Amino acid sequence: MKRGFTLVELLVSISIISILSTIGVQIFYEIQNRSRLEEDVSKVTLAVREVQNMSLAPSRSKLGASQYDKICSVGIQLKASDKNIKYFYTTQSTANTCSTTINVYDTLDLSYVSIGSDTTFEFNIPFADVLRTGSVVLSFNNITKTIELDESGLIKTN
Repeated sequence: MKRGFTLVELLVSISIISILSTIGVQIFYEIQNRSRLEEDVSKVTLAVREVQNMSLAPSRSKLGASQYDKICSVGIQLKASDKNIKYFYTTQSTANTCSTTINVYDTLDLSYVSIGSDTTFEFNIPFADVLRTGSVVLSFNNITKTIELDESGLIKTN
């Protein structure tokens, strides 16, 4: 009596292994895409938190502002045409009004996502009052996440 596997047994085994590996590879790519999206969502969330904290205790050296500037607000700007986060601050132009000129001082690149539409989050100095609320949609390979900032400064992602 000969021992071994028949051709049918080998074909069935190879078919099962190939089906399971195909499913496994698809799940792996899905997890990888979600992870990349989460990485950039974290960058945006951290940037919002950073400017929120800066509005409570602004650092002129970190902002790149001169000692003579009266800083009114700090914020971040996300543009759909770029894949980066631009930090800005506004200064007082006359006795009681802040200028509308935005001074960009640094950028943070997003690695993977595309930005749905132009969005600006801005905080008043020195109380971290939210001057511009809104939401931004980040997407990567048909997966989307929305980051919202409400009037109280709370960040929500979904």
